[in-house]
Amino acid sequence: MISFNSPSISHQSKTDILINQHITVQAAAEATGYNIQYLRRMLRSGALKGVKIGQMWLIDIDTLNTYLECVENSSDRRCGPR
Repeated sequence: MISFNSPSISHQSKTDILINQHITVQAAAEATGYNIQYLRRMLRSGALKGVKIGQMWLIDIDTLNTYLECVENSSDRRCGPR
């Protein structure tokens, strides 16, 4: 699970930004081990909830945590990060 201390805005590194319970795709990729393009594809398909601002996607933290829990509890390991 991904967690940050501050609910509004928190800077963890150059790419980690949390804005209103949303995280950048780059930060989510670093935290989860998933490929950036895979996360963007999941956002476009609706598997993850997020917001697109210009060309940048922000992923809803709760949706990402829910997805990660489902993957951990699944016996099918094809969805896991590399």
